[in-house]
Amino acid sequence: MKEISQNKTGIFIAIIALIGLILRVFAFIDIPDLYGDEASLAFNLFDRSILEYFIPLNFGQAAPPLFLIFTKFFTLFIKNFEYSLRLIPFVSSILALFAFYFLSKKFFTKDISIAAAFTLFCLNIKLLAYSVVFKQYVSDVLIYILILLSYFYLDFDKKDKKFYGLLVFYALSIWFSFPAMFAFAGVFLLKFIQSKNIKNLLYAVPFIISFILFYIFEHHLNSSQMLHIYWTNGFINYNLSNFSTVLNSIIAWFFQFPVLKILFTVLFILGLAFALKDFKCEKNQLKVILFIIAVALSYLHIYPLFSRVSLYILPLLVIIGASFFEYIDYSSKFKKYAVLIFAFLIITASILPVLKNYIFKLNYIERIETVLGTSKSLMNNGDILYIPMESINTAKFYLREKPGVYNFKNVKFENMGDKDKISLDEYVKRLNSLESGHTYYYIFCHHTKKPQMLNKLYLWAKDKKDFKIYADNVTFDALIIFSL
Repeated sequence: MKEISQNKTGIFIAIIALIGLILRVFAFIDIPDLYGDEASLAFNLFDRSILEYFIPLNFGQAAPPLFLIFTKFFTLFIKNFEYSLRLIPFVSSILALFAFYFLSKKFFTKDISIAAAFTLFCLNIKLLAYSVVFKQYVSDVLIYILILLSYFYLDFDKKDKKFYGLLVFYALSIWFSFPAMFAFAGVFLLKFIQSKNIKNLLYAVPFIISFILFYIFEHHLNSSQMLHIYWTNGFINYNLSNFSTVLNSIIAWFFQFPVLKILFTVLFILGLAFALKDFKCEKNQLKVILFIIAVALSYLHIYPLFSRVSLYILPLLVIIGASFFEYIDYSSKFKKYAVLIFAFLIITASILPVLKNYIFKLNYIERIETVLGTSKSLMNNGDILYIPMESINTAKFYLREKPGVYNFKNVKFENMGDKDKISLDEYVKRLNSLESGHTYYYIFCHHTKKPQMLNKLYLWAKDKKDFKIYADNVTFDALIIFSL
């Protein structure tokens, strides 16, 4: 019976993995145009030498130097920059599936636990979405998993090639992924405590030297007031008043469907409680220590638990949540309840994301080339291409990289100060101050409140002379034409 169960679990995991791979490949093939942050990071990549990746980046961007160096290498051989820039996140997302499967087998002994963890990870909406985004967040996930996995192979008593290879990997990982240092801290600290040998601290020297060099070059990230303000919602207050709010928001960000969010929150709390109750188990010690490190970093305002920068912690949260299934006595009356919870979890974590395959990408799809192409075909001499602030870097990047395609003569880049401090209604009214006597082609491809903003622009422009609008009802990208 056990062999049959294992075979069924293997088939189930293979199906989930296949679905995850197909979703990633389809997203990569149907790759969207660059959006704001990607274009801003791309400017840094193309306009700097390799040595300049080690100093503060422009446009408020932050990325590990090795991530940029490897990406630059791929751009030399893959001329389509949408694909070359996103190759590392895409490959990382695929490798992360295999790495997480092996990690879950190290943490769990029961098939149901492995299946639950793998499904939650493989088909996570945010992980799927960022697999085709030119940022380091998915490679952060991969490296975090690999360092956690290395815990089960790091042995201070065996000074072989594998051991020294891991030390080199730890030292280099920080240059490829900022959160790598957090994973290393948990893994090495626990191994050191277990060894009870002070001399083993010497094996942390390569990483410490690497960290000192890293701090010299990258200390501006921790001291950046702008970054701290931007990610302020991810920092726990010193009086712990928002502790539950921060944790709830990060779980809600990972698991956006309300029913899945509630279910996972309950499983996570129970999994963490089981880990604390059975703290003598070294696997539970590792889970708890890593979680404490993440919370402490947020509390000390060093690294936030918020949105995309916290994507690295998804594997840990999933491992803790799936631990619930590891502690159920399946010979008791609780078995049927555990199976029902598992079935419900699989439905909400897998079927819903698959059905909403194209919806989960909406926040990242920006077809600016489509809008630019439409403008190119319609504009007359004297017409003005108007680029709002949110799309300036993206538009400038495409105008520069494809000058033969988008050789617009009259381009106006918006300069309206801090638009976040005014309402949408106030913003569109300020468009009345544009110089009269011209026809404007307003490029709308990016906004934090995209549907609402497009509706406001439409209501403002529809009564203007020569009004026309070309809009995508799925992505909400639009070209709005009007004369003043």
